[in-house]
Amino acid sequence: MKTRSLQFFLWLLGLFTSVTGSTRILEGSELLQTVEKSSLSLRCEYTYSHTNESLVPIFRKNGQELVGFERNVTINIASEGSITVKLNIFKSSTDISDGGIYTCISNDSSVNVTIMVLADNSKFDQSYSFIEDKDLILDCPVPSFLQSTVNWYRDGSLLNDDRIVLSNTQGKQDGSLQLSAIKTSDRGHYTCSASWSIGRKSFTTLVRVREKLAPLWPFIGIVLEVLVLVLIILFCKDNKKKTDRKSS
Repeated sequence: MKTRSLQFFLWLLGLFTSVTGSTRILEGSELLQTVEKSSLSLRCEYTYSHTNESLVPIFRKNGQELVGFERNVTINIASEGSITVKLNIFKSSTDISDGGIYTCISNDSSVNVTIMVLADNSKFDQSYSFIEDKDLILDCPVPSFLQSTVNWYRDGSLLNDDRIVLSNTQGKQDGSLQLSAIKTSDRGHYTCSASWSIGRKSFTTLVRVREKLAPLWPFIGIVLEVLVLVLIILFCKDNKKKTDRKSS
């Protein structure tokens, strides 16, 4: 009898102390687009109160257990007693199969977001050549519909030069790089790193800088070859004349 009374008391206590809270995906709950071979990151936040437990939400994709993603959890306890748990999932490189309905499930609620992963063959040319003292202009080839923000690097270091002008282009913040009066020291591998709401992707190309006279070297080489040939012919003719005079 005492056991039944204790079980009933615990059940009743559970009704009054049940955890309720709010769940949201920080990137939004609408359709989100990204492209293959980019990173993918989603963050779910669950805020609740009135419990000493740590209730961590989980992600599922199309109703199934999520695999192939890294996970990171942070917990923040506010002064008024509310607890906020953030779950971050991350994948370094996506493919088409990563598209689907992602659901963040918490203790008492859930929220969905649809991820569409699109094929993308955008890239820089393997290399670009510029003439010394001319302007270098590069446009980051990330698709414009992603509404991305772009950072520029040379040989792995963030570009920081008074000659640099960054401008927005086709839905890309700082998507165009202009470097005025380039020098031979500006040679290197240039990378634009584009980030958007759920992803990031980088594109790299080799920039070559030729000296001003570089285009003339082939012509100068031909002229020198002709001069050498003419000198040889003249020398041979003069030598032949001398030989003929001696024989006569």
